[in-house]
Amino acid sequence: MERRVKLAINAGHGMSNVRPGVLDTGAVSGGMRECDVTLAWGLTMKQGCIDAGIPYYLTRGDNVSGVFLGRIDDVSEDAGCTHLLSIHMNDGPPSATGCEAYYRDDADKSWAVAVCGAAVSATGLVNRGVKTENESQHSRLAVFDFDGPCALIEGGFITNLTDRSLIATRDVRLLFARRVCEALKRWRDTGSYQEKL
Repeated sequence: MERRVKLAINAGHGMSNVRPGVLDTGAVSGGMRECDVTLAWGLTMKQGCIDAGIPYYLTRGDNVSGVFLGRIDDVSEDAGCTHLLSIHMNDGPPSATGCEAYYRDDADKSWAVAVCGAAVSATGLVNRGVKTENESQHSRLAVFDFDGPCALIEGGFITNLTDRSLIATRDVRLLFARRVCEALKRWRDTGSYQEKL
């Protein structure tokens, strides 16, 4: 049975994310701003969806306009999305490295595992695993108000030189997008994000 799928792509941070008319850069390190990296990943994810024939909704396509953080779930639902992917890059000490994903509850865990696996496959970085919303640096993640499977990916540490060079690489973004789309197509066709053994 084929299931309906439409992906909400949230490139983390950006204009009006926290305050109207103010650019939320996110983490900044080595001359790189998180809002620029997540935007590049989001736009590549959009192209990946187009190539894979997966409908999508992009919450922002530039650093000039954007959606307030507390409204991302609402606008994504209004757009008819079945899944939400929020893209971020981590901040930490220079030695910290790797990819991790956050999820809301057990119903979202397999989606988060698929997204984290896509990031690890694309970057070659260590898998820091999937974690619950309660294990994040915030007591609550606003995007997790979305009605459907949602996951927040930290694609690498912007504060780590190796991670930073990888997350800025076009080939890494393309592979991530392809892997996420493959997982979504499996879910659409089989109800599972994972390949059957």
